[in-house]
Amino acid sequence: MPRWQAEDDNVDIVYRNVETNEKFSTFWSGRKGKMLLFLLLIVLFFMGLFVGYLTGKHMQRVMTSEPKSVPIPLHVVHTYHPIAASVLLGYISTSDIRGVVEYLSQENRTFLDADQFTAKNIRLQWEGFGLDKVEVKTYDVLVSVPNTEKESFVEMLNTSAAPSSGGSLFRSSFPGTTGYQRPFMAYSPSGDVSGPLVYANYGRREDFEWIAKQPQVTVNGSIVLVRYGKIYRGDKVSLAYKYGAKAVIMYPDPEDFSQEDGLIPTSDKNTTGAESEATVNPPSPFSFLFKFFQNGPRAWNDLAHFFEPKGQMSPYEMMREDLLRTSTYGDPLTPGYGATKNQFRLKPEDADLPKIPVHPITADDAQTLFALMDGVEVQVEWRGKLNATKYMLNTKPNLEVRVTVNNEQKRVNISNVIGTILGAVELDRYVVVGNHRDAWFFGGVDPASGVAIHRQVVYAFGQLRNLGYRPRRTIIFASWDAAEYGFLGSTEWVEENARELQERTVAYINIDAAVTGNYSFAASASPLLAEALNDVTSYIKSPTYPNDALLYDWLRNFRDGDTQMPKNTPLIPPLGAESDYTPFYHGYGIPSVHLEYIPNPDTTDADFFNNYHRRFNPFETAKAIDPDFSLHTTLAQTMALLTMKVADRSVLLVKYADYGRTVRKAWESFTMKYTKLNVPAYAEALALLNQTISNFVQAAVNFDDASTYFEGPAKLQLVKDPYILRAWNDHFVNFEKAFIYEPGLPNQPLYRHLIFSPSSEDAYRQGSFSGIVDILQEKDVEPSRVNQQILLVVNSLELSIKSLRSSLAMVNWQKPDNITDSDRADADSGGDDS
Repeated sequence: MPRWQAEDDNVDIVYRNVETNEKFSTFWSGRKGKMLLFLLLIVLFFMGLFVGYLTGKHMQRVMTSEPKSVPIPLHVVHTYHPIAASVLLGYISTSDIRGVVEYLSQENRTFLDADQFTAKNIRLQWEGFGLDKVEVKTYDVLVSVPNTEKESFVEMLNTSAAPSSGGSLFRSSFPGTTGYQRPFMAYSPSGDVSGPLVYANYGRREDFEWIAKQPQVTVNGSIVLVRYGKIYRGDKVSLAYKYGAKAVIMYPDPEDFSQEDGLIPTSDKNTTGAESEATVNPPSPFSFLFKFFQNGPRAWNDLAHFFEPKGQMSPYEMMREDLLRTSTYGDPLTPGYGATKNQFRLKPEDADLPKIPVHPITADDAQTLFALMDGVEVQVEWRGKLNATKYMLNTKPNLEVRVTVNNEQKRVNISNVIGTILGAVELDRYVVVGNHRDAWFFGGVDPASGVAIHRQVVYAFGQLRNLGYRPRRTIIFASWDAAEYGFLGSTEWVEENARELQERTVAYINIDAAVTGNYSFAASASPLLAEALNDVTSYIKSPTYPNDALLYDWLRNFRDGDTQMPKNTPLIPPLGAESDYTPFYHGYGIPSVHLEYIPNPDTTDADFFNNYHRRFNPFETAKAIDPDFSLHTTLAQTMALLTMKVADRSVLLVKYADYGRTVRKAWESFTMKYTKLNVPAYAEALALLNQTISNFVQAAVNFDDASTYFEGPAKLQLVKDPYILRAWNDHFVNFEKAFIYEPGLPNQPLYRHLIFSPSSEDAYRQGSFSGIVDILQEKDVEPSRVNQQILLVVNSLELSIKSLRSSLAMVNWQKPDNITDSDRADADSGGDDS
């Protein structure tokens, strides 16, 4: 029975001891009772004021901290210095991070709502921290919201087995949604369609192809039921539309939201110092009474969470999501251009948005649907873990499902907060550090964990600035708005400032839902930043193994198995398209990195945690994953030190051989997977690409070998020549731009990276050579178009080879006899960038 129906059941009430109850009631209606009630209300009022005062003091304490004493004059240090780094990390406070996560996850927040962490408040905080400049940038974007006057619903037709409500499985106005944003899929068009039901597993291309081979079953004209996971939800809808579906219903299967969700029990972690808890118990019904007086209506969240099975997603819960097509990101009406006030805009009907209605349902509702299905029983790999349910492919004869969606589109203003610390030497070179602040509901993990870490990093740099510190390069901190709607805030800012950012940005450092698991630290990044990541994590202490650096903790879980890679190389996969780094990296080739702590990917779908994008994502979620908040602290330290190293090192730390090996490994994996290429039509182009990749790898190795000359005394010579130093570092800034193809990939005009871009059929997966993939997957493949994509990759690699050889000539031009004994002495003592 669906939960909404059960909650409407009548309840029989039996009264006993009526006389006693009447006396009790008479007391409270009398004079003494009224006076006592009045005094009680006054006491509760002042208690509330006192609690609010203490909360405010806690939130402001970090802004009034006394400056720490520093043994070096920071105002004259314009390069990386380990003492400055030590002072910076000293400002990272675990208690402050914990307090911000708890504070943020107390309210039901979406970017459309007014909340305590608005752009105005962030701007005031950052100004108080000591940044040089803080501004709010506003954009006019199209969003999608549920229609508050018309409900959306899913119901079964033509069946006697339907619920007594007339067949309704779900209605957007069911009890429990009051005060919350109704469950919906953003950017789904409104519509009212009916048809037979077909189960399509995860909604991948291979799933639809398997259905196409089954007799008497067709997706064309059907309502498709899919489960979350494996690929981006928008791609499920796009594929269903291509195969002729009328609508899509999505549900979370227990198999993909496992009981432990990849978490390591705290008792198994090798921790010391702070008290740790094996689990975090959900609140009891008795604690609800106290919570109600403390938090008001927010306490309903705690009470409902008590009835949710421990460690599992409730069968009565569903998600809220965006459904932007992967060919675009950002504002749908201004693709490729910043959504400023006077910008040209497409008509909504001309925008690249979903074409068929989409709606989420609960696991409980999906179980009801499966109970009415028959026909072909699906293969083992398609069966999830719904209780007592056979996973069937299609519905019984004459049974149809109706999907009614009532969403509305509207243009709203969103606001990014941009804070700047100006560089002392390279004012026109930027390091951008970003995080989004909008949430679906409480956001205890997504985004509160990332917001708290990002805020602490901003605070630490602000305090260091107050002591006289100024970075070598300009640091830009960004609080993005409306990321949950397809990275709207970050994309519009990048598109508005695209030319400047592409020419001047050294790196973009991103954090999002920072701590979704406690299994391991993880990072995905441009290969250009791999060496910097290895360096930084070798300095940060592991929270799990206190005697080890974070690097070795990382290596225990994610070691690169490539035999041609150095032994102590962690696995750093390329970037997908899951967060705000997308416009920076995939759009404009700006080296980017994404930092996080994740669950064990072998035991859970790493894209999800149990409270992902749903109502129950409060502070308890973050505390259950990281009870002592040591993982949050470690990420804040890593983000801060990485920012300082990239902003302050006079000679940027990079090994181009990392890029070469990563490209080679990606190509080997690609050719093993896509055997369609093994035909004569592609032989000549493939032979050329194979040879070019070999040349690229060798050119990168040669450059690294020659550049070791500057790791000794000659480094001082390089540092003292500003022109040579500028050219050296600009090679890093511009290197990845060779892989940016301005017209974009086939069917994905805003994804321009020819080597590392997600496929048009899976935005989440870290893709490689996606232009070739997208053409190969077309129904009628034209060999000339495949060869065109292959040769585009060849040309981009040849440009990179020329760039490496040009810079190599600059290295060889330097003369060893220009090095003085004083230079050697300075280098031996540590010199710059130690």
